[in-house]
Amino acid sequence: MADLTQALKEEISKLARKELGVDLKKTLQELKGLREQLVKLDGVLSKLEVGVAAPAQSRANPVRDLPARLTVGRGPTSTTEFSPKKLQSHRRKLGLSAADYALLCGLSQLSIYHYEQGKTRPRAGSLAAIEAVQKMSQQQILQRLAALKGT
Repeated sequence: MADLTQALKEEISKLARKELGVDLKKTLQELKGLREQLVKLDGVLSKLEVGVAAPAQSRANPVRDLPARLTVGRGPTSTTEFSPKKLQSHRRKLGLSAADYALLCGLSQLSIYHYEQGKTRPRAGSLAAIEAVQKMSQQQILQRLAALKGT
């Protein structure tokens, strides 16, 4: 009986090693394919790094190259003009920080700074929120700000 048990154990071990060998071959093939992809991606990355290493002045800045006033169409007949200076002057006229103005508009403080500096242009949703704040009276703005801050 001991010989039968030993023989079964050896046979099971052989089958397990054989099965592991098959799995190992599949895994090694997958690994080879992944390594090839990695080499290709590394080449693409090298090409991209060369483009990034070019001097900043030689590259075009698509935001800076836009006109000072951007016309955004929101429908077949309506257009809205955005001016970074108008946004900044409105905020300063109200005596609000960029953080407070952003809170009113539902935007981030950084977005307001970038809009004011002309680094980025607001998308249609952000532009609509800014317009809504600009149409409010100073009293309405202060009330809404107080409600948003919870004071």
